[in-house]
Amino acid sequence: MQASKMEELLREIGLGDRMRIISKDTDTNFMFRCPFHDERNPSAGISAEKEYGACFTCGKGFNLTFLVAYMKEISIVRAKDYLEERFNVSKKSITKLSLVKRYDDDDDEVKSGKVILPYFKLAPYRSGKVVHNYLLDRGFTKETCKEFMFGWDSVKNRITIPIFWGEKQLAGFIGRAVLEPKIDGVDNPEYKAIYWDADKYLVYEFQKSNLLYPLHKFILPPDKSVILVEGSLDAVWLYQMGFRNVLAILGSKISDEQIAILHKLGVKIIYMFLDNDKAGFEGKAKLYKLCRRDFICYDVFYAEGLNDPAQLDSDAVMEMIDNKKAYSSFSIKRL
Repeated sequence: MQASKMEELLREIGLGDRMRIISKDTDTNFMFRCPFHDERNPSAGISAEKEYGACFTCGKGFNLTFLVAYMKEISIVRAKDYLEERFNVSKKSITKLSLVKRYDDDDDEVKSGKVILPYFKLAPYRSGKVVHNYLLDRGFTKETCKEFMFGWDSVKNRITIPIFWGEKQLAGFIGRAVLEPKIDGVDNPEYKAIYWDADKYLVYEFQKSNLLYPLHKFILPPDKSVILVEGSLDAVWLYQMGFRNVLAILGSKISDEQIAILHKLGVKIIYMFLDNDKAGFEGKAKLYKLCRRDFICYDVFYAEGLNDPAQLDSDAVMEMIDNKKAYSSFSIKRL
């Protein structure tokens, strides 16, 4: 692309602030503030001739098409159309870049009632590339974090957890605060200072009641059982320990849509590993009322002082399953 056209393009998509232009005999490089991380000074650059760039601070690589798609919040396909129509850049001449081939070329689309997001929406959070110390401190391995494509939302100061449909189609994200709202039942002033009154978990772009997590990793065992937990990190924790039949309902109450997913998966037995608190007890009661005709529902019991699956090891999980008891109407009356 001609240098003058590149400058016009970069300014048009919002990268003109503090831009620096470095001219050489055979090429012109444009430096600008990196849009992929919080940056005050020009740390990212792109070559007018090669139409390829990178940030020298965060290491993010990109081609011209992806940069346009990201800045204008459009699909790769639309970005190519924009470059061709607005700047006369032939689609055939646009540089191919293996680093961004993982991102889909499609807009948000609806298939069988499912909203499917393009993969380039993973890019702002560097999903699968950034591992926050919060996760490592809690025992998650780097390999697990990369497998589940955890990322980081620097704007909202939250770990990002991509949520997929069963075919690994992107449905949205969960953002998890790295601080706890309360410590020993008392409001945490550090949490208030950063997150105000926002919830510990935020949901981006999908309805929690429509999905179970991680649906794209679920394997039905021979006994056709599922371990149901509340939170996404609870599910990943048990997965890391080797349990492939674990799913999170992303809250304490199951929905009709989630029950339909269990039916479709072929589940017959439910182990209710909901949290050991009032919300968890109420969630079990609702789950049993909705599922008792079609599933065998088993209650499990935490050892004293334990409240959720994130506190368990594999032996404790197996012991709880071995000591399970069939859930009944008597259990509901106790609440």
